[in-house]
Amino acid sequence: MCRWICRGLKLSPAALDLSGADGYRVSLTSLPHCVSGGGARRLTRLRLDSVLLQRDFRDLLGPGGLPVLEDLEIINAVLMSKIWWIGSDTLTSLTFVNAYCHSTTSGCSVRIAAPRLASLRLEFPLVRLATISFKMTSDAQACLAQASIRILDQTYQEDDVGEREPDDNEDKMRDLCSLIDSLSSVTSLHLSGFQETKQLLLRQVLDEANPWRLTPVPSFPNLTSLVLEDCDVGNNLRTLWLFLRSTPAIKRLALNSCGRCGVRCSVTKEVLPPALGAVSEPPPLFDGTTRLYICYICPFAQRAWVTRNCKGLQDEIKLVAINLEDKPAWYKDKVYPQGTVPSLEHNGKVTGESLDLMKYIDSNFQGPALLPQDPAKRQFADELIGYADAFTKALYAPLISKVDMSDEAVAALDKIEAALSKFSDGPFFLGQLSLADIAYVTILERLQIYYSHVRNYEIAKDRPNLEKFIEEMNNIEAYKQTKNQPLILLDFAKRHLKANTFSLIKF
Repeated sequence: MCRWICRGLKLSPAALDLSGADGYRVSLTSLPHCVSGGGARRLTRLRLDSVLLQRDFRDLLGPGGLPVLEDLEIINAVLMSKIWWIGSDTLTSLTFVNAYCHSTTSGCSVRIAAPRLASLRLEFPLVRLATISFKMTSDAQACLAQASIRILDQTYQEDDVGEREPDDNEDKMRDLCSLIDSLSSVTSLHLSGFQETKQLLLRQVLDEANPWRLTPVPSFPNLTSLVLEDCDVGNNLRTLWLFLRSTPAIKRLALNSCGRCGVRCSVTKEVLPPALGAVSEPPPLFDGTTRLYICYICPFAQRAWVTRNCKGLQDEIKLVAINLEDKPAWYKDKVYPQGTVPSLEHNGKVTGESLDLMKYIDSNFQGPALLPQDPAKRQFADELIGYADAFTKALYAPLISKVDMSDEAVAALDKIEAALSKFSDGPFFLGQLSLADIAYVTILERLQIYYSHVRNYEIAKDRPNLEKFIEEMNNIEAYKQTKNQPLILLDFAKRHLKANTFSLIKF
């Protein structure tokens, strides 16, 4: 395996993705030698999934090891050395998900010291803190702007030998408090998985009155955006309000699926910009701002919009609404030659196509992951997303052709009904909310209205899983904020059904 990796590095790639398969972890014993030969001189992005990180790999992550590395992802890796320094001079984005420590007696320490680090994402089961500690140096804290910490559900694997929940949680809780405290300079913070079932974690971490804290909760003077997801915020929101006293610059607060606060609530509602028409001036294009171009009435643009909201990216990704019935010429000429929505202006380029764009936003921005790590669920998600276009065409065909409900449309709805019963750990396709749900809900939102009023057919009737799915999605604020009034959708459908075309919307 390493021989093939070394051959690939001779091409001096800008990005490298190394992944194990079927539970097998790749050993990277010869990779440092390959890199030292100049194979990494253009390497800006490195993703390591299911690998064994040997002791001699450490130098690659230090100053000068990978001279132009900007983005590093380490997922499901086994750390074979006790101390790891991540101190690349050029690193700006770091993701560390579900790592294991080979030594379960003395544990591993991950010291994050990259001086230009701007974005940090850490995900781990709470029990893993018994063997892995994360520490941020002052150099790394200086530039850090965005941080996401997610406590994963515990699933014991063979790597977890010696990692069973100890009787004494004191050291783990102090490490967690110290980690949160080290993020005090960030402008955007996302905390997820701090639920009541995990020892009232949020209250213990953010409330300075808890017994684990050795120091008071620090001030977060630069914090403008705080997203809490799957968290317990305490009775009467006491923990939350105590913490907000230390965030004088806060502008946006979102609570998703937080206990003691109602189901999937959000404190603020985004003010939507007006749609731009033919006489509207364009925004300052390609100035470094990330923009999502949408049309409020378009279900495909809505997919990307919902994805952006679910990840809490309202501050990072600005909405630009386009009036497709009075489209400005500059949109096709200067932004997206296809002229359709959605499209995303990011890092000097524009990406389109709704299903691809959902995945792009999920993998390239901070926030909760909207695709699972579980291989079976991940495969099923890919199958569902791959079927979304066929589902849409099957259900729109009877409406466009003005025929009665077709056998193909009924079969498509029945297929979705069956798919919603595959996993029993929640009301969504994969149990918990994912991109698969977002791919379908914006289409179903319209179909439910169109078929009810135009065909006198209720798509959720005698389909209890679909009925529950729609009900639960309507409780999610990230989706609710993107919905149109039914009369607006119905008026749009009647006008375009009469013309026997959906020419404004690309399937």
